[in-house]
Amino acid sequence: EEAYQKTLEDKVCWFYSRSKERLWKKGESSHNYQHVVDLKLDCDQDTILVFVNPDGPTCHTGSTSCFNTETPFFIDSLEDIVQSRANSDDDKSYTHYLLNEGIEKITKKFGEEAFEVVIAAMKNDQKELANETADVLYHLFVLLHA
Repeated sequence: EEAYQKTLEDKVCWFYSRSKERLWKKGESSHNYQHVVDLKLDCDQDTILVFVNPDGPTCHTGSTSCFNTETPFFIDSLEDIVQSRANSDDDKSYTHYLLNEGIEKITKKFGEEAFEVVIAAMKNDQKELANETADVLYHLFVLLHA
């Protein structure tokens, strides 16, 4: 709470460091201060989103942001899988088969899978809903690739 109050007073970011066991002002050693533009509290009032104008890099690594590390996202993986199977000559690949059949076949399959999502939702069957949603996403990626 003390860091929050100092941030409001000074209009620059203050934090409490557990490792240093003290309050510290962001930029106190690097001089890359973060000038507060706005603060937003979440609905539970236990998280603060701070909008700042930084004097320089905001991360101790020298990066613009501490959030530069890319985390693999399943959609990226799905896109890669569809792409690799589309480029293969594997006649056993369902993706390869659909793409060879063309847009009419792919849109028909996408529509069928979307309808199955609706049915699963109406039955309130969460497991089936998750499975059918995965099928819709897969067929959507094939459709986008066509």
